[in-house]
Amino acid sequence: MHNINTKYCQPANLIPHFWFQKIVDKENRPDLPCIVLLSEVFGWFRNLPASKTYYSTGKSLPELVNGKLAISYDYLADKLNFQKERIRKNFVKLERLKVLSREVKNIALEDGSRINQLYISIDQQFFKDCFRDPEFDIRVRDEEPIFGDNSNQLLAFHASHLLDGEHISKKTKTRSTDLVVGESKNLSNFLENNFKEEERQATHVKKAMRLADFYPLSAEDCSALQGMSGRDFGLNAMNEILKNMSTRLTDRSFYSKRGFLGYMSQAFRYEKRDAVKINNTDFRIRANLDSSEQTLQIQEKYLTELEYSLQVSPEWHFKKKLASVLERNKAYNLLTSYKGLELEEGVCKLILTKHVALTENEQDIILSQVQATHYGPIDILTIEMPEKSFPQVKFTAQTTAGIKARKSLGIWGEVRSALVKSLGDQGEAIDNHWLSKLNANIDKQNNKIELKAPSEFVKSYIEERFWPAIAQITKQAGFKLSQIRC
Repeated sequence: MHNINTKYCQPANLIPHFWFQKIVDKENRPDLPCIVLLSEVFGWFRNLPASKTYYSTGKSLPELVNGKLAISYDYLADKLNFQKERIRKNFVKLERLKVLSREVKNIALEDGSRINQLYISIDQQFFKDCFRDPEFDIRVRDEEPIFGDNSNQLLAFHASHLLDGEHISKKTKTRSTDLVVGESKNLSNFLENNFKEEERQATHVKKAMRLADFYPLSAEDCSALQGMSGRDFGLNAMNEILKNMSTRLTDRSFYSKRGFLGYMSQAFRYEKRDAVKINNTDFRIRANLDSSEQTLQIQEKYLTELEYSLQVSPEWHFKKKLASVLERNKAYNLLTSYKGLELEEGVCKLILTKHVALTENEQDIILSQVQATHYGPIDILTIEMPEKSFPQVKFTAQTTAGIKARKSLGIWGEVRSALVKSLGDQGEAIDNHWLSKLNANIDKQNNKIELKAPSEFVKSYIEERFWPAIAQITKQAGFKLSQIRC
């Protein structure tokens, strides 16, 4: 047997075929430099004797130390004629594919100095999957491997050579080789027929899948796309981009997961968004949101920017207080319609540019925040804002015919029917859940309606959302609405 460390007898570098599909570059082509580097590492793992301890002499010759390959970038750069930075990037890629892992230790040399030593570990399951016999010694020899009387091992050895494309000379053909060649041909025909059958099924049987059919991506999909695209987008960012693409690009079709991943790897490679900026769980593409989510996002962004504002005037301090103490939707509507405050003789006038329905409790909160942010005694709050406009409702015979179910309630039933009509599709549900819970006391002599709610919660809900509309419809009917009470 030749010495493994001699100049002319190096370990055999095996490259299994599936590496060319697993280890690919940004163009989805085999990443040959990365494959060559991995093959080199595999050769050393297959052929170096393991050592129990390691005292480095500073030489870059690879050694196995407790199952790990001690090697240096300098050695690999000299042998493969690669730049060290390129080797490092290839190792990083192989780590992302979970093929190997790296470790750097600071060790002492015999002369007393210290160096940083690189150690490489191979994933054991991946290592075994790459060989028919992981324990078989593949070092270069002058003689043929000795199998003894085990004819099955001999047959497997020759078959493996045949399948790898080795040529058998006609002059040396024997009965054994005839048998192996015959089985090899049968295996080759089987593989070819099986491939054609899969291709036929993919073309004629499998249903074309759209981008939306692959949403959402899994963690494994994300890892594969990161390696194929060379971009470090997180799982949430990738799913948001895929969801957005699936709504815009409805004409894309795929017959396999591999084809889809190849397509998306190119999409992520040329994606203009910065991966660092969008790699968080809160990232959303606005086009992916429905109307309620868009409204929520806009409101949250506005209130957050307001709270983090560096303005320090009493007015800005007052706005920040409202943003933190009022309910989000109410705070947004109030602050976006805010025009100013006028303080005079203990009275604060809040001026708004549009109508905002405020309960008595919310008005008390606003007054308390004015008192906390402005100097001087302030005891009264008044609000100046436009009246809320509602669609005009005409009380005609046709309208009356449509509210027969509420006719027994008199004018209050007509008011409820008109409100239901103005609310559209949700009107009936709102009437059943909320308006039907109110009791109305009708004073026909004074044309006055007094409402009573069963609880403070119902009272607050109706005052906040429907009170201005009820008051205006009642006014159109020629009646006056008193304050609702419990």
